Amino acid sequence: MSLTFFLAEIFGWYLLLIGALFLFKRREFVEAATEMSKSKAMLLIVGLVATLCGLMVVLSYVGWGAGIIPTLVTVLGWAVLLKGLAIIFLPQQVVNAWTRWSHMEKFAYLYAAVVIIIGLFLVLGA
Repeated sequence: MSLTFFLAEIFGWYLLLIGALFLFKRREFVEAATEMSKSKAMLLIVGLVATLCGLMVVLSYVGWGAGIIPTLVTVLGWAVLLKGLAIIFLPQQVVNAWTRWSHMEKFAYLYAAVVIIIGLFLVLGA
């Protein structure tokens, strides 16, 4: 299995898990995200883990223009890296505002559908 398809499967299964959480445990997921955004320690840990994961993808893999799945894996790697850095370096008020602005509970089914579609595309395409 090539690195492209390995990373596509990892991202795909992770997105399917997140989509399932949005569908079946929406309230708990939203409450956990809201609580987490209030904790400086949790934000730091999540930011560091996301940054590490994003760096692993970005530094080990570049698939710009090599097809839709390689490009999507590259974009997801950069998105994870940038999200991790934003969580670490942006003030907590900005992270809290983003959590409120995203209206996770209101748009949970839309978010779940998008995430599940991308996840299925990555898993089935890999």
